[in-house]
Amino acid sequence: MFNRALSVGEKLNGRVLLSQSITQSPEITLKHRENVFSVSFAALNYFHPERNRYLYKLEGFNKDWVPAGATRKVTYTNLDPGVYTLLVKAIDSDGDWTGQEQALRITVQPRSGAPRWHSACMHCWSSAPCYSPAALPWTGNACVSA
Repeated sequence: MFNRALSVGEKLNGRVLLSQSITQSPEITLKHRENVFSVSFAALNYFHPERNRYLYKLEGFNKDWVPAGATRKVTYTNLDPGVYTLLVKAIDSDGDWTGQEQALRITVQPRSGAPRWHSACMHCWSSAPCYSPAALPWTGNACVSA
């Protein structure tokens, strides 16, 4: 099921992962075995969209911004349990920022029976401030491996 596109309401591993469009939900929760995923995104710039450029960073994983060029998809594999925030920003064909970065909070749950200290850490991380969505919308596609 690697790189399987999910639709709203579709079941994966016996549960609905996206109960609403990812554009309307600033967070997603994954089980420990769903820690391989891709997220697609797009800037709302229709004048020479092929010239748009993107940067992304997964807070809690990437230390610095990663240039994606014109690629509108990011994939992460085998993430440890924890709370992450995927940030994406775009530069339009004129070299101008298209707006505030877009944020998606991603929680990868620990497996059942994980040490109790791990659950305590998850609680601490989940109380971190989360970012609100802005001008760079997700395309609504989320791919998860199980």
